[in-house]
Amino acid sequence: MSLDLVNNLRIVLEFLTVSDSIENIPICDAVFLFGSSKSDQIPKSGTKLFKLGLAKKIICAGKHPLGKTIGPHGFSTEAEWYADVLCKEGVPKEAIILETESTNTLENVLFGISACHKQQFYPESLILCPIPPLCRRALATFKKQFPEIRLFSYAFEFSVEHYLDPSRIKRVLGEFERFEEYATRGDMLNVEVPESVQEAVNRLRSQQ
Repeated sequence: MSLDLVNNLRIVLEFLTVSDSIENIPICDAVFLFGSSKSDQIPKSGTKLFKLGLAKKIICAGKHPLGKTIGPHGFSTEAEWYADVLCKEGVPKEAIILETESTNTLENVLFGISACHKQQFYPESLILCPIPPLCRRALATFKKQFPEIRLFSYAFEFSVEHYLDPSRIKRVLGEFERFEEYATRGDMLNVEVPESVQEAVNRLRSQQ
């Protein structure tokens, strides 16, 4: 694997992974966990933030990806898997809000807030926890749909090497196509991509 490829991938991932440091995150109304079947680090991030006293509730969003009929690890939905991880990590069940119908980022946002409102919970501030390369799109989606909510973002630590697999590189590069497509149809705010980042994207695409 060439050093050039690694450096370009690092530039792209650093742009996509918008994350506030723990020290800069104030106490918020809730942590919002975006659905994924790829890593238990998302619910574990929620546990970490909860135990630090940065939120009193955790919103778990996610049914399962389109094309699948069940959630990860034998659970019916991603949200229920998250809740199981959270409870095993010591988060009280009454602090968890479940949303079990969404199958993509926009639905996570819309259905997740709807689930809160059904419980008479109206968050004014949230800490978003998606898979790291989805941080920028998650923020842009939330800002478009609920501009009144104050947002922070937290991503668990990861290595660039984890994303060197060709299928993962392709998934990461796909974020830039989604920025334009989803902003055009009104799902999210427009994302301005710096020239240096776009050049790294182009170089990676030429190596695919």
